[in-house]
Amino acid sequence: MRENIARHPWAQAQVKAARKAADKWAAMTDDALREMVTPPEVPRAFRAHEKGCPVHGQEVYRHGGYPWILSLETPWKVKCPVGGELYPSNDFGAFLKSGLKDRSLLTGPYADDGWGWRKTEKGAKYWFIAYYNHWAIWERGVLSALQQLANAYLLTDDARYAHKTAVLLLKIAEYYPRYDHGPQSRYGTEINRSYKGKILNAIWETRTVTQFAQAYDAIHPALVADEGLQRQSGLSARQIAERIETNILRDGAHHVMVTGKVRGNFGMHQETLLSIALALHETTGQPTRDDMVRWVMESRGAGVTLNVSDAIYNLVFRDGVPEESPSYNMGWVSNLTDVARLLKRAGMDLSREPKFRQLYDWPLDMAVLGKLTPPLGDTSDMFAGRVGWSPPLYLQAFRAYRNPRHARIVVDGKGRIVSRDIFERPLDEDIQRAAATITEPLGTRSKLFPGYGFATLQQGGTNGVAATLSFPQYHGHRHADFLDLGLYANGKSLVPDFGYPETASADDPRRAGFFCHTVSHNTILVDGQCQTFASPYRLHAYDTTPVLQRVDVSVPGVYPAKAKAYRRCVALVPMDDTHAYVADFFHVAGGRQHDWLVHGSHAEFRTDDLKLPVAAQGTVAGPDVPCGFFYDDKRLQNLPEGSGYGGYRGSGFQFLTKPQTLKSAPGVYRAEWRWTRDTTPAHFSLWCVGEDESATVCSGKPQNRRSNPDEVKFLIRRRSTEGEGGLESVFASVFEPFADAPRIARVERVKLSPSLADAIALCVKLPGRTDWIVFNASGGTVTTSNGIRVSGEFAWLSLDESGQVRQAYVAHGGSLRFGKLDLAAPAVSLKVVSADWSQHAVTLNSEIPKGVEAGQTVMFGEGRYAYEIRGVDRKTRRIELGDQDCVVARGDAARIEMRDSGSEMRTSATMPHARAGMHLLDETRTQSWRILEMGGGKLTLSRGNAWPQNAKRFLITDYGPDDVVAFSTPTVLK
Repeated sequence: MRENIARHPWAQAQVKAARKAADKWAAMTDDALREMVTPPEVPRAFRAHEKGCPVHGQEVYRHGGYPWILSLETPWKVKCPVGGELYPSNDFGAFLKSGLKDRSLLTGPYADDGWGWRKTEKGAKYWFIAYYNHWAIWERGVLSALQQLANAYLLTDDARYAHKTAVLLLKIAEYYPRYDHGPQSRYGTEINRSYKGKILNAIWETRTVTQFAQAYDAIHPALVADEGLQRQSGLSARQIAERIETNILRDGAHHVMVTGKVRGNFGMHQETLLSIALALHETTGQPTRDDMVRWVMESRGAGVTLNVSDAIYNLVFRDGVPEESPSYNMGWVSNLTDVARLLKRAGMDLSREPKFRQLYDWPLDMAVLGKLTPPLGDTSDMFAGRVGWSPPLYLQAFRAYRNPRHARIVVDGKGRIVSRDIFERPLDEDIQRAAATITEPLGTRSKLFPGYGFATLQQGGTNGVAATLSFPQYHGHRHADFLDLGLYANGKSLVPDFGYPETASADDPRRAGFFCHTVSHNTILVDGQCQTFASPYRLHAYDTTPVLQRVDVSVPGVYPAKAKAYRRCVALVPMDDTHAYVADFFHVAGGRQHDWLVHGSHAEFRTDDLKLPVAAQGTVAGPDVPCGFFYDDKRLQNLPEGSGYGGYRGSGFQFLTKPQTLKSAPGVYRAEWRWTRDTTPAHFSLWCVGEDESATVCSGKPQNRRSNPDEVKFLIRRRSTEGEGGLESVFASVFEPFADAPRIARVERVKLSPSLADAIALCVKLPGRTDWIVFNASGGTVTTSNGIRVSGEFAWLSLDESGQVRQAYVAHGGSLRFGKLDLAAPAVSLKVVSADWSQHAVTLNSEIPKGVEAGQTVMFGEGRYAYEIRGVDRKTRRIELGDQDCVVARGDAARIEMRDSGSEMRTSATMPHARAGMHLLDETRTQSWRILEMGGGKLTLSRGNAWPQNAKRFLITDYGPDDVVAFSTPTVLK
């Protein structure tokens, strides 16, 4: 550090900035700093009220999710960003100095004693003081002061900064054991009485305690010389250290390890515990430093308390993505990076775990057009800002792995280093050299995430087109969005997901009823009900050929007992190097009503083909159903403010307004969404092809954010039946992004023989060519009216103006015949003879077909598990999977009983990604058993070899001997 400061202007600039940030706190008197630390009796609230402001309501949320204007210079007042009025009306500072006893000080129309002000007798309270306490006092006051003062001391050795830090810490130590967020907060008393935490909620408290530990660790050497603090407190330096370590650090560690009052997403509390362990100095007590490190590395707890080594296998999908939405997953990456850094100080190198390095790959591979991250679940917003491309984070990753892609993130578009660590030796030359080897923009390649449940199709680089399909297998912060389609072009998110709801609060009706609900996504509702969440998928195809890219997925369990088929096939079809259209086929069988939904972004909706009536009263739920009224769930009607809306499974149609319904839509019609957020020409047209459908154009209100429009336009295509046998539908659509004018002149439905309920054919007319597309879910043989004969599930044929074949594509297991063209991609059903799990390869029982090549997709277990083929050895019938590790879980075998008829294993391991049908291995990866059943900590295994003597650990993999193997290997004519 000192060398960097002496030699480098960038380091000197950091020191100057650190002094500037800390000086405002250093200028405060010690008594003023102590007074800033509020006692536990003053409540905390991260949100003042669900409905915003008493006067201006939810309009305040146009100014942000936490919109109130706060200032330490205007103590105990929150200012409305709309009208500028101040709340509460009383002087809470005076009331606090009275010991919270003199209630004559609670004056004015909006008096708040800390426990809120109530507008109406039955309404929920407005928590002005608790909100101020949370955000102004703690987040922007005490915690900022600690971080900035301690950092300034580290960089300057100026004892003033260390003294002020110690003053704050000693005052916090006086109160910390008594903080209990549940009974001392809005959320814990009004919404969820099981809510945990200390000063802040349990998740955010991990960061709080980490900051306490890091601040203390930084200034501990200065305590001995701080005679002023010793005189003020009447304590010796050792006693000051003991009070801080006992009352804050060890108390915090106890609540991490035992009570859960300090516990966050994975990696958060582990970082907290390691920070505490490394900050402990001369004192003794429980838990010890060794206890804390051992808990991080060896805990056999469940979920987020699992030890780090096992968690990166059991809680991170095998494609490297953790088990939450992308925004929250970046917390995993960031936190585990810090955990690895702290463990290294403790003598352990987590970066050597092969799985660990994968954590840095997915944020780069999940991006589209090099600049957008699909806002899956609770992530980002409808404009899909890039998530996770953090130069400081990737600087640390580059130090560990020297990966050129990581270096590319640290270097901006002009070749300048944008991140340096003042505490580490600069790597400028290494970074520049590595970054220069990356010539293709990151985040522009198609990518399948088979573990996580997501796929991208891309062409044309940063100026091209991308389509995405979501079939989520993750758990945390997820929405009911199976088979949600996304469309990106001209640098914009055109068919978006709304992303993070307005709030993360259970008492927000729009969270459960709209933003997290199927109705706000680009997918299908069956019988006016929200999708279920626990639904494994089947991959039918993932192809990225030069002539066409395609992903085809079914999720048959998404509507249990209703839909026996729920499948979407999406094809990205190039029109030139940067332009493409998307052909979309959605097959649903079961239920009596199918609602296909799509919505645009900040755009103007147009259509000349639909003669729409004027907008009706009410909502899509009905003319008498007002916006937001839970008409189809009596439990949630007229709930008191502050009640939770979890468990809602109705339609969500009550949040879609201004319905214009055409009861009998044309067989083919076109609509447009024209981008209006800025002057970027980023538009798209949609061709809808179907029969016996109604069409409804309506409005949905996105989050109350300044950047969002007041509404976006939805299109709902509905098919319904009164028959007993249920309904079968294939919704066909063609999306075309464009800048100036669309190229597609016409889309037509093509007659098929025989006519099948699960098959449809389209003709797409473009300048200089005509494309013919056949989708057939059952995979039989059909013939189009112009003589194209197709067997199998999907085929595409492009003819030039003279009717000659330009290009063609036929899916594996199919054939395409037209005139002299005879194209076939035979289905191949093979089995795994043996697996080399250490080298990530399988040997098959028969010859590998010629069409199977590296870069294509191999699928095990009838499409449940997929991998990219990295190499093919036809002589040995071996498929190489490269660095794609197959392990989805590992743990301790508590008890093993091997029998002739089968075996049983007991374990306490947390294994959310393991399934019956997978394979259990011994820890040497040489012997395997198939898992027949699992649940309740018990795994029933097939017959096999005896369990190796002294082996205590096991692995679970998703492929092994006797598994059926299929290849997504189409045949194309370029």
